[in-house]
Amino acid sequence: MTEIKELIEKYKIDKNTQVMNYSHQYFKLHSKFYTTIRKSKKKHKKGNVVIASFRNIRLHVAKINYIQEVKLAQIHTGFLLLDCLYPNSKIITRYDCYALFQSFYEDPIDFQNQKFYLFLMERLRCEKN
Repeated sequence: MTEIKELIEKYKIDKNTQVMNYSHQYFKLHSKFYTTIRKSKKKHKKGNVVIASFRNIRLHVAKINYIQEVKLAQIHTGFLLLDCLYPNSKIITRYDCYALFQSFYEDPIDFQNQKFYLFLMERLRCEKN
């Protein structure tokens, strides 16, 4: 049985399990712990288990360990860069990160005042005996 199938069984993941979609194969998604910054919490809550997905491909199962309301202008540039980097990206400044965030939304974002949600995610793995 593949690891993702084992996790699906272990955490009782079904068609009602929430999915967190990613628009790029971010470097962070290969880490045990990573962050994701979103404009909405939707129905996500601390402790929820979600499926991380890229273009409808299940990447892994993750647990939401922490959620905090933030304003991007208050987040350290280095932290933003770690959150935004993906292979072949040209992101090197805070404003490149802002442009990436803006690309996900039609309405202009006021980066000084817009509330976002910072999620601390834990990538779950099966324990090997």
